[in-house]
Amino acid sequence: MSFETLLKTLLLGSSNLSELQKDVFAELKEFGIEINDEKLTEEKILDALAAYAIVRKAARVLDSFQGELPIAAKTDELDLCSDKASALLSQILKMEDERLLKDCLETISLLNKRVPEQYLPTLLDLGIKNLSIRNSLQHIIGKRGEWLASFEPEWDYAENKILDEDQVFLFGKKKDRINLLKKMRLTAPEKALQLIEKCWQEEDFQNRADFVKTLEINLTTSDLIFLEKTAKDGRKEVRNEAVKLLSCLEDSSVVGFAKEQLLKFINIAKNPEGISLSVNLKNKPEDWREYGILENYKPLPEGEKANLFTQLIAIVPVSFWNSHWKVETKALLETAYMDKFCNMWFWGWAKSALKFKDSTWISELHRFLFQLSKKEEPSKIKFSPDFLFRGLDDDFFNKLALAYIRNEIQALLNDNSMTVILLLEEERKWSDDLSNELINRLKSIAAKDNSYQSNRRILLKKAAYAVNPLLFEQFENGWPEQMGYAWQKEFDNFKAVLQIRKEIQALKNNDTITADEK
Repeated sequence: MSFETLLKTLLLGSSNLSELQKDVFAELKEFGIEINDEKLTEEKILDALAAYAIVRKAARVLDSFQGELPIAAKTDELDLCSDKASALLSQILKMEDERLLKDCLETISLLNKRVPEQYLPTLLDLGIKNLSIRNSLQHIIGKRGEWLASFEPEWDYAENKILDEDQVFLFGKKKDRINLLKKMRLTAPEKALQLIEKCWQEEDFQNRADFVKTLEINLTTSDLIFLEKTAKDGRKEVRNEAVKLLSCLEDSSVVGFAKEQLLKFINIAKNPEGISLSVNLKNKPEDWREYGILENYKPLPEGEKANLFTQLIAIVPVSFWNSHWKVETKALLETAYMDKFCNMWFWGWAKSALKFKDSTWISELHRFLFQLSKKEEPSKIKFSPDFLFRGLDDDFFNKLALAYIRNEIQALLNDNSMTVILLLEEERKWSDDLSNELINRLKSIAAKDNSYQSNRRILLKKAAYAVNPLLFEQFENGWPEQMGYAWQKEFDNFKAVLQIRKEIQALKNNDTITADEK
């Protein structure tokens, strides 16, 4: 290849310039690169290498343009973002950090500015797969960005088109139809259901199954009649999706079936000493396959029947047990913990409490698990309760995490402790109290911990996005001078991310103040 020949000749020195073969010059000429071998110099070879490198990226010489030139982009109405914002955006793109990018783009959008043109192709490419930045992109690419998006089919999401929703759903691409349904379910859920019903008979089974999935957004009893009918669809794939959603509606046939089956095998007795549970798992529940119960799904280290009943318990709203047995949640948890099937009860109740967003049960479950963590004897809970930490509001999460971390001096020394599992939850903003407590603990641990794989270092990575960036100076200082390579690398990353978050926050505050002053 000419590129390799030119490079080799250049590296060997000027004495070998005359040895270039004639076919090298002929090949370069085909690509529009002409050099004269009679007056060959290192400078000419460098020029040829630079030109040929561009040709190699394109893979071929582009044909000369034929036809009419496209209409130029309209004049932008939005002002460009500041040089500071542009420099931050450039730095974040080099870091390839999606969370910082999202924050930066949202800030530029909030300030009603647009990004410089040189970033448009890169940002539009990132928006193809990164759905979280699309909304901001549509506000900050300006007229030039919309114009540019019209030349690449995969960038069509950024075009500011006013489309008839019915036409998009009836004749659009599948991904556009699904996205439209999801968007409508947020603001007009009943209209989305009407669109699905309108074309239901003409759709293939895979489309029907995918359409049913979208009803999960803002699911209400208004969807019940359609889902009950869909649960009898001729295709298993469609029935399965309908049954999943029916298990989330308290008045559905699926929930009714689960209650009926459980009451056949489970009872609670009241006595002077308190209450006791009796569980009979000699037989499997009836017709369980038709109601979304999975035979091979085994969340617990229990037998087959116990795992089937565990899934049934997760279907029934936890408040049912309070009303049916007239027992308080705390008493139920204490009684279930003493039962040999305690894991079955706790897993099923925890899943149900989250699904039905029962704040009373969620709080009681956390309170019970927290009290268990304070005891010296090993817990009887044999499954990871990490799913129970999801979906908590930030205030409850911060209070809970602070209670866990202050409960035990050694809270962070066990990589799989409840404290670590809780703190590893994604997309959280930590309170200043929690941030200070955690960072101070990590400073002490960093001086002693040399392990390669450690959730404690992952906590530091997460802290970079979770703590208040305005406390950067406070969190930057006080770390041990000697740390292992892994800790030093994570600490450097922590500082870099937190510094950028601080600058984004300052950009947001300064521009907002300036706008208010105007």
